[in-house]
Amino acid sequence: MTVEENFVYGHVMDALSGDLYHNKLDVLREYLQNSYDAIKEYVFSSDNEDIQLKRMNTSKIDIKIDSNSIYIFDNAIGMNLQILNEYRKIGFSRKTKGTYAGWRGIGKAAGLAVAEMVYVNTSNGEGKGYQLVFKAKELRDAILNAKKTGINLPLDGLIKNCSDIKEFDEVVGNHYTMVELHNITGDSKELLDANKVIAYLSLIAPLHFNPNFEYANEIEEQLYFYVEDYLPMNLFVNGEQVYKPYLHEWVGESETAKIKPPKTKEIYDNENNLIAFCWFCMNSGKGQITEKMKIANSFVHVKGLYLRVHNIRIGDEQLTRKYLWYASPERSFYALGEIHVLDDKVDPTSGRNDFVDNHARYQFIHKCAPIVADINYLAQEHSNKLRSKAVINKKAIEINEIATKVENKAIPKNLVSEYIYRTQDVKHEAEKRKKATSEKAVQNKADNIIKKANIVLNKLETSLREPTVPENKVYKDILDEIKLTDEAKLVYENIINVLKNYFVNDPNILEEILIRIDNALTDAFSS
Repeated sequence: MTVEENFVYGHVMDALSGDLYHNKLDVLREYLQNSYDAIKEYVFSSDNEDIQLKRMNTSKIDIKIDSNSIYIFDNAIGMNLQILNEYRKIGFSRKTKGTYAGWRGIGKAAGLAVAEMVYVNTSNGEGKGYQLVFKAKELRDAILNAKKTGINLPLDGLIKNCSDIKEFDEVVGNHYTMVELHNITGDSKELLDANKVIAYLSLIAPLHFNPNFEYANEIEEQLYFYVEDYLPMNLFVNGEQVYKPYLHEWVGESETAKIKPPKTKEIYDNENNLIAFCWFCMNSGKGQITEKMKIANSFVHVKGLYLRVHNIRIGDEQLTRKYLWYASPERSFYALGEIHVLDDKVDPTSGRNDFVDNHARYQFIHKCAPIVADINYLAQEHSNKLRSKAVINKKAIEINEIATKVENKAIPKNLVSEYIYRTQDVKHEAEKRKKATSEKAVQNKADNIIKKANIVLNKLETSLREPTVPENKVYKDILDEIKLTDEAKLVYENIINVLKNYFVNDPNILEEILIRIDNALTDAFSS
């Protein structure tokens, strides 16, 4: 049967004509928010914690995509006839701001912009079910014709002419709401791509962490403690459960990425009220997190901190970078994580890509400075450790090469002083980098370099002090191998001094030239 009611609602032409959703996938977010709010109301409608836990574990949102339609089902509290009639009032909502994810009353019109028909089937468990039918295409056509002709049609009449409610019998105890977006329009076909839908929802929806994420339980325990209404959803798309896109290690588009254990930060206002809670994990590799996460055959960004209100994402990874990092903005991508906004005066915009410009937003941004300070400090500390490790590895190779040349007496006599300087530099760098790292393996390697450098220095310095003792000599003296006149020796020494002065900043080139000169002289005089 058709039920007639009177309707009151606001002027929401943008939502009805589709201008509000430039990314068509955002339409799903609107219905997801409504299902999420209904599940929260259902879970917390009992004071019994055991009942709440049971409801939380069994509640789910199930999205199914067939050839040309989308079905969004939740087994939450459902709607009676009165509430369903209010559902028809586009722009009207009984939800209070700050308590629910969606409260403007516009989101339920989202499907009217992308489908030919919208069906809403619901029951609150009392044995009656209701179906609300929106003739979305007729409604859009009427709005477009009104725009073209300049006629300002009253929306109440349009909605009344393009919708009706039917009643049917339902099993007592069944409570649910199912929205069907029937026959998706041609410019919104991405809504029918299950892989794109999964990747999108993994980023924005209030979901559980992936059970393969090593730090999942640790982070969720903190979120349950600090975020009063934290309630991750069991969300399925075509039977596949969707999780937040975080893992402690993953294979990206070009290499494997890995993150460190999580850090947390509470943010308080001037009255010591908790206004935000943040968790983040620093990159275990060098610099920024550049590797994307593969979700349902799509690669998605996980770098940076995402802002969330009622556990639903606001904006993208660039939003915190824009608001919080006044200096060194590249450091914002040295970590991944979330900032859960708990101050209900910090309002998301209608498009949920930013926050309304007000004093609460200003205070929130200002108070989040400690998060930036922590990440910047840890990024610098990590960079110093990586730098120390790289320098230690380089100096280990360098001291081994010097020690081998000393053992083989392969150093030109004219470069002994330079090799003493190089060995002292290796030792100094090893001592310096050892202090800059806490990694035991790197410190042990530095100790080995210092020990070997001391041995080499002793041999080189002894060789200079006691050049007449054969066993002390660690260099090759070309003048011992060939016989030159005093005048020729003087010419040779002057040439070498000129070369040493010229290549003072290029010791490797200098050594190569001197070795070539010595080899050429050896060949010339031995023949």
